[in-house]
Amino acid sequence: MEYPVYTGDEARDKVNHLLTEVSPGKSQYQLGDPADRCCGYFLDSDRWVAFDNRTGNCWVEVFRKEKLCLKYLKINVPCRDRRRIENNQK
Repeated sequence: MEYPVYTGDEARDKVNHLLTEVSPGKSQYQLGDPADRCCGYFLDSDRWVAFDNRTGNCWVEVFRKEKLCLKYLKINVPCRDRRRIENNQK
């Protein structure tokens, strides 16, 4: 099954929503609602932040290189989308 992949500001907003609005009171960030299953990544200063909630357990990891971030998520993003992501930061 394919789940949505969020990037840039959308990814930042989604992970903030998952961790602050969906997960309060749930141990270990277990977000099992199928509507919340997704993954994404964004650039935060000089670090790439990836989150993966495709299994319902929201994992968040930080990487120095985008390549490692994409490898962790097991996704490919075309170059034009990467430039848009880097330029579309808060």
